[in-house]
Formats: sequence, C-alpha cells, structure tokens
Amino acid sequence: MRGVELQSLKNPPICLFGILTSRIKVCAVLIVVIVALRFLMPTQGQVQTTYWIATYAASWSDPRVQISIPSSPPILHDTVSKAIGIWNQALLWFQSTYFSNSITYVFMANAEETGVTVQAVDDATLEKYCQFSSVSQHVGCAPLKLEHGDYGDMITSADIYLLASSASVTNQNLLFELVFSLGLVLGLAEYPSTCSFQDLMCGNNPSPVPSTLDLYAAHLLVEEKGTANVTLPANIPFQQAPIPVPEFHGNSVLLTFTFFSAFALLATRKKKRP
Repeated sequence: MRGVELQSLKNPPICLFGILTSRIKVCAVLIVVIVALRFLMPTQGQVQTTYWIATYAASWSDPRVQISIPSSPPILHDTVSKAIGIWNQALLWFQSTYFSNSITYVFMANAEETGVTVQAVDDATLEKYCQFSSVSQHVGCAPLKLEHGDYGDMITSADIYLLASSASVTNQNLLFELVFSLGLVLGLAEYPSTCSFQDLMCGNNPSPVPSTLDLYAAHLLVEEKGTANVTLPANIPFQQAPIPVPEFHGNSVLLTFTFFSAFALLATRKKKRP
C-alpha cells in the first residue's frame, strides 16, 4: 500500500498540469459565451429602433388652436371633449418635461372663433370631403386647409368629418378616432406603412395616447421647424405620454382645469411672427 502511495507521488507536476488544463478549458468556454452574449445583447446606449413620423410640415399661426365642440349628438360632444383633454394634458406634460421655455400647441374650445370643426356626416358626404372611393374601411378624416407663405406652409383651418353611424355609444373606438384626428389637425400624418412600434399615428399598431415622438413632432411644428419626416432625438426616450385615458363619463372639471392651465401658460407666450 505504501508503494502505491509513493508511486502516485512520483509525478505530481503531471497531475497538477491535468487539473489546470481542464480549468483552462472551462474558462475558455465561459469567455466565448460571454463574448457572444456581449455582441448579441444590446447595451444600454444602443438604439435598436429609429422612431420617426411623417408630418405635413405646416404650422398654425397661433398655438392656441380653436375648436368648436358639437352640441349633438351628446356622445360626440362628450368624446370630443375627452380627446381634447388627452391632447392638452400630453402637450403640457411634454413641454414641462423637455422644453419648459418654449411654446406649445393647445386646443381651446371656442364656439365663436373657430379654426377646427367636428361634423358627423353620412356616407356620401364622407366620400366627398375625404376623397374615399369607399367608406367601408374608413370612419373619418381631417383635411387641412393650407396657405403658402414666406415662412412655410400655414394651416388656416381644419374639418374633422366622422361617419354619423360611428358616433354612437356602441363604438368603443370613437375616442381613439378623435384623438387620432386631432393629431392630423396638428399637422401629423398617418404612417404610410406598417411600423414596428406602438404609436397613435400607426394604423397597424395604434396607441390610445400620443407618444413622445408625436409630441416632439408637434413641438417642431409649433416652432415652425417641422420637416416632412421627424426623427425622435436620442436624448428623448420613446414612450406614451403618462396620462390616464378617461372613461366615457369622465370628470369635466379636469378638462376645465386643463384649458385654464394651458391658457395661463400661453397667455404671455403668444406666438410672434416677423
């Protein structure tokens, strides 16, 4: 037995070399795995998606966009008010978060001085004003009236046409359709193709509220810096505006407060043109 022990101790470096070799192999495999994951997984600073949106590259002369809220049918009146509240909250949130010293668009309810109207129409009228060959796949549109000027195209008025049958309590998408239409009124355009991210202006993947991309494009438009295609800068993360989507019977006090706050912020920031 002692002879066996002595025999096993005659070549200790060989045993040690075998142990080290197996450990080196394991370490090598781990290094390869780590390096592979490093290239396959995105780092925090890498942008995997380019967020862009098309616009009409046109601006309203006054950032306070006057809109006439229809008195009837009641469902349309109530839902237009909710859609205005969503946009105003989102616009003011974006301004205070990223561009606190700049102006911003805001929708103002005004029955006397109106730049935007909302109308519930029949199929024939929708086809006429929206230039649809068929209304089977459409429930509305928001054509803009543009005026060419020395400082670019200006939006002088807009009309939101909705199919009368869609203005009913059974249409769960009415609020979204109006929020989307107000985005068109501000000069945003619907995506011409499918998009890989969720956005209000994406027909194939819509969101119920504006995103930072939509709001950044509106910011450029109100500053008269808008272009046909707007890309969200890297220092502004893409996200949906952190605002609640109101129920059908929402609190009208919130809407009134939104209007009042917007007016107070913009009273001393009325847009001046050279």
